[in-house]
Amino acid sequence: MIKVKLYRDFKEDKRTSMEVYANFLEEGIKRYNINNHNIDFLSFSPNLLISKQFSDNFRMRFARYIEYPLQIRKVCKTNEINHIAEEGYAHLIKYPLLNQRTIITVHDIIP
Repeated sequence: MIKVKLYRDFKEDKRTSMEVYANFLEEGIKRYNINNHNIDFLSFSPNLLISKQFSDNFRMRFARYIEYPLQIRKVCKTNEINHIAEEGYAHLIKYPLLNQRTIITVHDIIP
């Protein structure tokens, strides 16, 4: 059994195109798995916990760099393949995800 976990963006980041991409990826993997390919697929969306009294810019940066890694520590398993759905969250590969078991999708590379 292959275990795959998709790490999504914060919904409050309002990155609609990344959400659409993650939805299509999840749907495609589930459809592929229907033919019994033994993939245990989970999708993880972080929760915004920091108070709304802070500015949106500070709140989202704090959430991205502090809250998200803390939330992952609770759900990450060492035997999983991790897929970060957007390069803006690539910092998660340093901690707590294992870099040798993590895929990062990079969108819109512009020179």
